[in-house]
Amino acid sequence: MLDEERPVKGFLEEQRVKMVNYIQNVLKDGSHLTEDFKELLQLSLLYLGGWSENDFSFRIAGALHQARWVAKAIYALKIALFTKQLNIPQQELKGMKRVAHFVSLIYVRFWHEAIVSQWAPKNYLNMLQLLSTCPYADVKKGLSQLLRDTFGICQKQT
Repeated sequence: MLDEERPVKGFLEEQRVKMVNYIQNVLKDGSHLTEDFKELLQLSLLYLGGWSENDFSFRIAGALHQARWVAKAIYALKIALFTKQLNIPQQELKGMKRVAHFVSLIYVRFWHEAIVSQWAPKNYLNMLQLLSTCPYADVKKGLSQLLRDTFGICQKQT
């Protein structure tokens, strides 16, 4: 689950509550496209503490070579959920947890809504705004690069 050792506070707790509600609504209305997308939503909900492990059955992992991003996100969430059962070096575990945080707290919503093209510009701005409030240094660094790329695209189009 999401940092059992250190409780989340501020931005992270607020975002966790928003995402738990969002994912529960998406799973309820059945608007996910495929079973792997549904699994990503369910794992995110489980990781965020919005679902009991007793209410969920884990699927066997498939091949990862040349896998799509969703498969890698699923793997990261599963590894983060099974940290106590796996013997993973602390540095690798820290990286997996950061990926699981990013996927469950930020990315899963924007990924799910990406299929609705008319929402894309607004979602892009919403994602930039959300990333700008995220307390992680590596997210801030990535956001800085993303903003430079966005500015470059805008410059080329004018």
